[in-house]
Order: sequence, then C-alpha cells, then structure tokens
Amino acid sequence: MKKVIHYLIEFYQEHPKKNFLFALMSFNGVCIFLNYYFNFESNYINNPNVYQGWHFLYYFLFYGFAWLSTFGIYHYFYPEKKIFQNFHFWWISLIILLIFTVYVNFDFFYRYWVYENVHYDVQYFVMKCLNNTMKPILILPIIYFYWSYYDRKHNASFYGLFPKQKQDLKLYFLMFTIMIPLVVGASFTNDFLNQYPRYLPENSDAEEYLGWKDWQTSLLFEWCYGIDFVFIELFFRGFVIFALIRYVGNCVIFAMATVYVFIHFEKPLGETIGSFFGGLILGVLSSKTDSIWGGIVIHLGIAWLMEAAAWAHRL
Repeated sequence: MKKVIHYLIEFYQEHPKKNFLFALMSFNGVCIFLNYYFNFESNYINNPNVYQGWHFLYYFLFYGFAWLSTFGIYHYFYPEKKIFQNFHFWWISLIILLIFTVYVNFDFFYRYWVYENVHYDVQYFVMKCLNNTMKPILILPIIYFYWSYYDRKHNASFYGLFPKQKQDLKLYFLMFTIMIPLVVGASFTNDFLNQYPRYLPENSDAEEYLGWKDWQTSLLFEWCYGIDFVFIELFFRGFVIFALIRYVGNCVIFAMATVYVFIHFEKPLGETIGSFFGGLILGVLSSKTDSIWGGIVIHLGIAWLMEAAAWAHRL
C-alpha cells in the first residue's frame, strides 16, 4: 500500500491547491444531493416515458455538464494551464462524450429487435446479457480505430490494456481485500439489496424455456456482467485518461472521476459517493503504472463480490 500512497501524494503535489479540491468535492456533493433528492436522472434524463432517441441528447448534455464543469473549476484555480485554449482538448472531449453517450443508450439499436424476434420467456434474460456485452463489443473497435491512427506512437500499451512494465498484482489484490468488509457491511442495507443481484431468475421464465437451472443462467449473466466492467476500466481509466493526458496533463483524472460519479446516479447513495474517491484512486494508479489492470482486478472483484453478497442474503 506504500506504493499507492506514494502515487497519491505525488498526484496531490501536482495539484496542491486545497481550495480546488474543496470546490470539486463540493460540486460533486451538490450534484449528488440534487440527483437523489429530485431523482433527477430517472425523472429527466432517463425517463422511460420519453422517446429513447431523445436520451442521446439528454445524456450527452448530462455528461458534458459534469465533464466541462470539472475542467471549468480546475481552470479557475489553475488558469496558467490554458486547457480551454487547447484544440486537442475540445475534439478529444467531443469524441469521449459521444462514445459514452452512445454506450449508455446502445440498447436503442437492438431492443426492439429482441422484443420482436426473441421468445417472450427469455427476453428479460437476453436483454440483461446483451446490455453487458453488445455495447462494449461494438464500441471497442471505435476506440481501437482511434488508437491505431492517433495514439499508437504515444501509447503502445493500448490505453493500459497491454502494459509494458511489470505489474504488482499482489498490490491490486491487497487493495481488493481492503474493500471486502466495506462491501459485506453495505450488503445489509435495503438500498444495496434493492439493486443487487443484477439478474434475478425469479423475474424471468428463461430457465424453464431453456431447460436450465437457475445457477446456469445466473452464471452466464455474471460472465457477461464482468465483460462490461473490463470495458468500463478500458474506457474510463484507459482511453479517457491516456487520450488526453499528453495534452492537458493528469488533471483529466478529476474530470474522469466526476463523470464516473454521474454514471452511478441510479445506484445506492453510498456507492455513488464512494465512486468519486474510487475513480480518483484508480485513475492515479492507471496513470502512474501505465496499466488498467489494477482497476480491472479491483473493480471486477468488487462487482462480483457485491453480487455474491446479495445472493448470500437471498439464499
């Protein structure tokens, strides 16, 4: 853990103004409060009563607000960085926001096909699996295309997925171990149990239709669930950071962490609050080690641990 603490101290020394950190945490705190008080995302951004095509625009503005507000706060305290005068900042930011907007709304492109062509008994199960596999599989080539033509010379590791330097896997597993009692403790709350596990056989007739056991459909879903978390790490701790860091420096980690908070707005409050600090730590770890494997091990481990804890309560 000394190594992680050293990385965090180095990162803090590169952005030493306490007022900035206070302002950024205050901004995130206000946004979290407003979202949970007014149920903002569910009522206004992801409202099922609104034609889903509009959700693309709503989410683009939603995440754009989080992204640009963070850089705006940073620019106020560090005007010498001149981030907003950097052309690369604007067009890479546009790419990042467009990709993730499409990502969160990608079921728009296959939802109706599933409802029209897949038997009703397995629609719930199929959509659950597709939502965690189709989006990363189809968006991954876009990121690879960008890397191949613009970033290969500057990032040979493909945004930390294939790091050149040796990784300390023991450190990653130690960090995951520290999270175990926190997850287990959170699993006793109603907010947690209302969200997890993410797939419940009792809500589907897929098992009867396919002739499978509950554990078989659940295991397949958890595998698909894991694929999505690997992509999330590649996108947030890989692409977002490494595509911009050579143009604006590692202050991009703050913006990544804020957007990361926004994608947790429909999850339990404690998880959303923790996502800010988790996003910062994993972002710093990624930038210092040129690897996203720390994030993959920790994030995927926590995700599956949360699922296991929820199942343990149900069983």
